[in-house]
This record gives sequence, C-alpha cells and structure tokens, in this order.
Amino acid sequence: MDMRSVENDILADLHELDDPVLQYGYLAGCAGEAAAFPEHLRDDAHLVRECQARTWIPVEHDGEGRAAVLGDSESIAVQGALALIEEVYNGRTAIERAAHVCLLLDDPAFARHFTKLQMKGLGAAVALIASAP
Repeated sequence: MDMRSVENDILADLHELDDPVLQYGYLAGCAGEAAAFPEHLRDDAHLVRECQARTWIPVEHDGEGRAAVLGDSESIAVQGALALIEEVYNGRTAIERAAHVCLLLDDPAFARHFTKLQMKGLGAAVALIASAP
C-alpha cells in the first residue's frame, strides 16, 4: 500500500470516531500497541529537540535501504501520533519519504489533540524522518 493510502486509512479511522474523546482514546491505544522502545536509544543523538515532551526518533534501515522508524515520547498522545506516523513511513525508501507530503498533521481530527508546541514538535519529527538518508 502506498504512503497516501496508509495515511488515508488512518484518517478514515479517526473520522469514523466522530467524538474527540474517542479519537484521543484511539491515539492512546496506538501508543499502548507500539513496539517497546530500546532504552539505549533514549539519548541526545535521537532526541527531537523541538518537541515539548522528550521525544526520541531513530531512523534505521534494512538491508535494502528501507526505513525502520521507531519513536517514543514521554507524552502518551505524542506516542500514539508517532505510532501512526511510523505506519506511514516504515518500509519506505529515502526517495519515497522525501517526496511524501504528510497530511496527518493538517487534519483537524488529528491536530485537535495537540497544542501548537506539540504540533511543531510532530512536524519536526516528520521532517527528520522524511530527510533521513
């Protein structure tokens, strides 16, 4: 499935949950289902400094140059957002990631759950993932 289709599926799920409380619960649930984040990657090299809550994002690659994105944050909502962003960007080449315009952050069903500072941090996280070699 291409990146836009993955993103559209995520947004459809959020829009299906018309109630903001249910949407927030969905984000929190995504955080709870995220893969365990290795403690040794919680370091300054992987810290996204623009994020309000401490957030770490290493972008590694498989043998074919496809991204293996993993993120963690001290904020449950941001953890959930990162899990969804990972769904969009994982397994993509550097060219695919750089060419993709992430619409998640612009959608009200997603953005309403974050402060302006958190949105700035999520934007920085997406930019980091998109620009990683």
